[in-house]
Amino acid sequence: MLGRLSNFPQEQRKIIRGWCFYDWGNSAFSTSIMVAILPPYFVAIFKDVYPQGLDFGPFTFTASSIWALAIALATGVIAFSSPILGAISDTRKIKKKILVIYTYIGCFATLLLFFSVYTGFEWAWLLMCATLANAGFLGAWVFYNALLPKIVSEESIDYVSSLGFAYGYIGGGLLLAIHLVAIIYFDSSDFVIRISMASVAVWWFFSALITFKNVPEPEVDSVYENDKMSISEAFNQVIGTLKKVSKFRTIFLYLIAYLIFNDAIQTIISVAGVFGPDVLGVTLQINMVTILIIQFIAAPGAMAFSIFANKIGSQKALLIALFGWAFIVVIALGFAPLTPKDQSDYDIQIKSLDESRYEIVAIPSSIEKPTKSFEVLENYSIGDQIDEKTVKEIKKIVLEENLSSYSLYIDGGSEIVSGIGSSHKSILNDSLSVWPKFMRSILWEPLGITVSLQWIFLGIFVGFVMGGSQALARSLFAVIIPKEQSGEFFGFFGFVGRFSATIGPILYGIVAGLIDPRFGVFSLLIILLIGTIMLWRINLDSVLNKN
Repeated sequence: MLGRLSNFPQEQRKIIRGWCFYDWGNSAFSTSIMVAILPPYFVAIFKDVYPQGLDFGPFTFTASSIWALAIALATGVIAFSSPILGAISDTRKIKKKILVIYTYIGCFATLLLFFSVYTGFEWAWLLMCATLANAGFLGAWVFYNALLPKIVSEESIDYVSSLGFAYGYIGGGLLLAIHLVAIIYFDSSDFVIRISMASVAVWWFFSALITFKNVPEPEVDSVYENDKMSISEAFNQVIGTLKKVSKFRTIFLYLIAYLIFNDAIQTIISVAGVFGPDVLGVTLQINMVTILIIQFIAAPGAMAFSIFANKIGSQKALLIALFGWAFIVVIALGFAPLTPKDQSDYDIQIKSLDESRYEIVAIPSSIEKPTKSFEVLENYSIGDQIDEKTVKEIKKIVLEENLSSYSLYIDGGSEIVSGIGSSHKSILNDSLSVWPKFMRSILWEPLGITVSLQWIFLGIFVGFVMGGSQALARSLFAVIIPKEQSGEFFGFFGFVGRFSATIGPILYGIVAGLIDPRFGVFSLLIILLIGTIMLWRINLDSVLNKN
């Protein structure tokens, strides 16, 4: 039963597909909402209000740091509630019921993102809805995982776990592809962006209905049949689980290693969508293309690592994926926008038609226009004509204002004016600028690799290792825990995962606020390496052989 869905009985195939379809639906949230569309959109809205960040004493809330702290809030709530609910769910037939409740919360909050423009405090509304929706998504994920050992035998867990991720990558990627086509066709229309985000709620909800219909509520294991646990008893049970897990030395060490390396990976995934636009100037459309690439590479990547795990063992395969992650982060720390050289490299391009008339050749898309230049350009499109007075006003705003992060090229016929704003992304002045400057000088500039291509290359490599690391980390845990206590242990697994995913964004938010975002990513690399080395030193074979 290790390699093909057709090897399972017909009724079990229906249940497995139903379980996988939940991943098909909710992965659209993790891709379109939390990484591809909402983060760049949030960055643009936040920077429109606070171009230089929101200062609070020695701390500067950048778009990426405040986003990371919001993620930490959502994960923190789930981290501390999931073990208690998990323990209760082991004594009552409520695993699927809790999954349904969290799904409704996540879908409703996602739908509310559409109404941000009508609130009067747009960036705060987006942040609030994203936090609530993320809590629903993360809470549902815990109980979705807890269903896995209830629907298949241990020898099939690696395969079905990877299959679930593959469904998720394809389902989330398909909707993201639709979003990308719509946003490109309608030139990044604000309405289309918001309707795209709202569509995720519909996609997630109707996919979840298949799961709710086809996957039965698991029976309570015989040891708990006459033990209906209350919340206070569940809390005591969680404490008991912690003591119990600590007695399973290998499981306990694995959880510690998982806490550390998952902390880094989840934070990298969660802040990538804001780091790219905030620090590198990656556009919304390029960010979406990159996430789309990740989705469709991660699906075969997850299945490839499943086959790989069967040949060399799950632990070794997971270690390879983690070292792959570390290599990717090192390269990503060296990403750097190129200084504009050719006319096509400039954000705003204007050419002279005669002594008094000019034509707009290129301008940023609607949500990415410079804060002040937006007022000048908002009524113009590519191909429109403007007078000399307007050209001078644009030149002053882009090249002389301190807040400008854009570049300008004016072909005046007899005279060509070009330059970049004082806050242009190609001006590297953060704490680790030596590395991106070095990478730009030896690699990006000689080969003409723009920051957009750098970001796309990142997506290719991340896609391959992400599926393997996520699926194998989950399936390894499912195999080494006592099956009759899957809800309790997966609740604790969820606690460890979400607790680690709380620490990471807080760490990134603090480091990015006090130093800068690039150094925040560097701190995550250190954590990732520590967790990987810890996993390397754990002998899981003894537990796997017993089971």
